[in-house]
Amino acid sequence: MFNLLHRSPDITVGKIKIQPYHDYASGLPELTRLNLVHMHPLYCTALFVFSSNLVFCVVDNLFGEFGRLPAKVEESKFTPTEQLVIKRLLKLALDAYGDLWSYICKINV
Repeated sequence: MFNLLHRSPDITVGKIKIQPYHDYASGLPELTRLNLVHMHPLYCTALFVFSSNLVFCVVDNLFGEFGRLPAKVEESKFTPTEQLVIKRLLKLALDAYGDLWSYICKINV
């Protein structure tokens, strides 16, 4: 993540909340990418959520900006460049998740 953001990410763990999907989805920013990934041999599907603020921050950093200004959502979908950034973020997240699970079992996605 440091290579994409050019700074150490601040990651915090929040409370686990069980809520209906509609309530969860209505609280997300307008432009958010939801990624559903099947985790084999686990019998589950993981949800990785990337908000537009994170994606725009990474894109700004890749093009020499500092990624500190809040981005304005003017489009209804991500551009091809932003979609490539999302794929890189998802690969980083999946690699980290696989490394964490490697002590128990090998995860295939």
